Amino acid sequence: MWFNLTVNDFRIKYIEQENAENLLDVLKKHYTLDIDWTGSLYCGIKFDWNYDVGHVDLSMPDYVQNQLLKYNHRPP
Repeated sequence: MWFNLTVNDFRIKYIEQENAENLLDVLKKHYTLDIDWTGSLYCGIKFDWNYDVGHVDLSMPDYVQNQLLKYNHRPP
């Protein structure tokens, strides 16, 4: 099992789901968790898994637009 923690987000790579569930049970005793078994979002990055051809597409929908609004950027 691999466990990756980034600020307030984490990802678990596992072989047996039971092992991941055991880790989550321990974490739930101390933290409030939102669990996404599809692995479709991590650290604001959207993962579109395509197992049939062996690749994943990564995207950050609306990231640029949100940053423009955040920094009050005016179009030239």
